[in-house]
Amino acid sequence: MRLTSIGLLGTFLVLTLFLLPTPSQGFFVSVDPNALNLDSHSAHEELTRQAYEYLQNKWKAAGTDHRSYLEDELDALYNITRGVYATDVPNGNYVISLPKFWQFPTDITKWHRNPFGQHLHALRNRKADGTQLESALDACVGTKKDLVNVLSQAFDSLAKDKKSEFFFLVGHGLHIIQDSFSTAHTQRQDSGNYNLIDMCYYGDRLDNEKACYHKDPDNRDHIWLTQDLTDVILLTKKEWGPRGELVKSIESFDSFVLSNTSENDKKAYLKHEARLAKVASIKYLKITLDLVLTFPKDISKDETAKNSYKRQFIDNILYLLDGDGSNSGIDRRGNNTGNVNVDSYGPIMSQGIMNCSELK
Repeated sequence: MRLTSIGLLGTFLVLTLFLLPTPSQGFFVSVDPNALNLDSHSAHEELTRQAYEYLQNKWKAAGTDHRSYLEDELDALYNITRGVYATDVPNGNYVISLPKFWQFPTDITKWHRNPFGQHLHALRNRKADGTQLESALDACVGTKKDLVNVLSQAFDSLAKDKKSEFFFLVGHGLHIIQDSFSTAHTQRQDSGNYNLIDMCYYGDRLDNEKACYHKDPDNRDHIWLTQDLTDVILLTKKEWGPRGELVKSIESFDSFVLSNTSENDKKAYLKHEARLAKVASIKYLKITLDLVLTFPKDISKDETAKNSYKRQFIDNILYLLDGDGSNSGIDRRGNNTGNVNVDSYGPIMSQGIMNCSELK
């Protein structure tokens, strides 16, 4: 059933139907993907919405409002959000089966504990017996390779005019990027380009393992500032205050209702790493949405043109991830323009949103 109500999401007319977050291995997912209702536990959904709305507002201010095409014709935000959601809850009725896509077990419990499936949440994989982790560098490079695989398939779907599949896979990739900013998943430098300095792991804890560890559940997967997070608030003010952004803390997480909160306050309540995830989401969505907005109609008939377009798209993604291309594990074709800046957010993580150069 087509969601004609998706436009309401843009104005954020939401209900709090789900009071507890869906158990997830990343920023909390707490929304029925068919209803797209946001509540106080929403994380991936709220970051995705804010990033999408940021781009829409910029387009509208520039006199190129793409909402009517992306929403009225394509339900873009809805399909992107379904892909984000399905990364944690893959056993739904989606346009693509993610377990089949990755050739993973269909059992939802095994989905999260699959030793070879941790890259989908920016975490370290394990050997088959679960007793040894891959290195942080291998995890980072592997995560980016998986992301490129997702977007390569997304491009192929778009070339076949399967736009719902395209947006769904874009959302799947966006989940991976957003998870890479959760402090339950990775550790990053405190300032500068916020390069990765460790990749965490999930599941059975390993004795004597020094890698950072993702608990189950893990409160670090929340995106909101609360009054008891003194150090987190100070860090957020230090990093974002000079950029002119408001930094506020909510009084009570349990009574925090997004539908009763102004847009400025929703942005102001985001933790430092959630703001970084939002910036990365904006840059990522700009690349992927620009592709669908400019995609030639008859390109599928010209293999040379299609391949060139695909190389350019993947190069843009690699530049977004690596900045200078270091430690991507993927060869570039030299077609990248480097144009992934978005207004005032351009200088933030200009050397790559998933820079692995500090990892071993």
